[in-house]
Amino acid sequence: MRAYIWILVAVALTAAFGAAAVHMSGGHGTPPPPPPVSPVGTITGTFQRGPAGGSARGVAGIRIGLYPRPIVFGPVMADPPLPVRVTVTSAGGGFRFDGLTGRRYFVSPLQPGGYGPGRWARPGGAAVVIRVCTTCAIPL
Repeated sequence: MRAYIWILVAVALTAAFGAAAVHMSGGHGTPPPPPPVSPVGTITGTFQRGPAGGSARGVAGIRIGLYPRPIVFGPVMADPPLPVRVTVTSAGGGFRFDGLTGRRYFVSPLQPGGYGPGRWARPGGAAVVIRVCTTCAIPL
C-alpha cells in the first residue's frame, strides 16, 4: 500500500513540474528565445606602415582582427585568441567593423609586417590608428 502512495506522489510531482515547465516556456514546450542583442556601433580606423621617425602610409590588403582581449604578435605566442571578426584594409589603409555591441575590443593587424601594437577601441569612439614601424626592433 505504501508503494502505491509513493507512486501516486511521484506521478503528481512529475505532472506539476511538467506543467510549470510548459507555463514558463510560453506554453509550447520549448524555452523562449533569448532577447536580441542590438548592435550599437562601428569601429573605424587606418593601418599605416613606415620607418621609425619617418612618414607612414596607409596600406591596402592588410587583415585586421577584432579581439575580446589584447594580443601581441611576436616570435613566441602561446594560446593566442581568435579574432571575433576580420576585415581587410582598403586602398588608403582604412578599415571598418559594423554592427558591434557596446563592449570594448582590441584591434590588431593579423600579420603586421613590422612592429606595431594593437589598440583598444569602443564602437562609436574615435578612429583607431595602427602604425607599424618597419625599422623598429620587435620586442620579445
